[in-house]
Amino acid sequence: MMMAIDFLPEFCIVSAQEIIPGLQKLEGYPQLVDANLQPTSPCTLEDLTVSFGPHAEKLEMMFIELLNNDRLYRANKSPVDKDVVPMQVLERRLRV
Repeated sequence: MMMAIDFLPEFCIVSAQEIIPGLQKLEGYPQLVDANLQPTSPCTLEDLTVSFGPHAEKLEMMFIELLNNDRLYRANKSPVDKDVVPMQVLERRLRV
């Protein structure tokens, strides 16, 4: 199963019957039992555009607010406390 880890998103639950892209399907066996990689072929993407919709920034701000509130609640702090530094996005990553 360790070979299949790179083909699954983090915190993703899969069943034995699911088809996992990148792994070969063996007759009679789930893909995770004996993970055989499918052959790869190099390719090039040009003019690729990734869009998260018109509300991506709003969604990100709401998520940060929820994280900040949860962190402050666990630390027993007030959101108006001047010593509290709010969380912020430092890096965005896209895994293809």
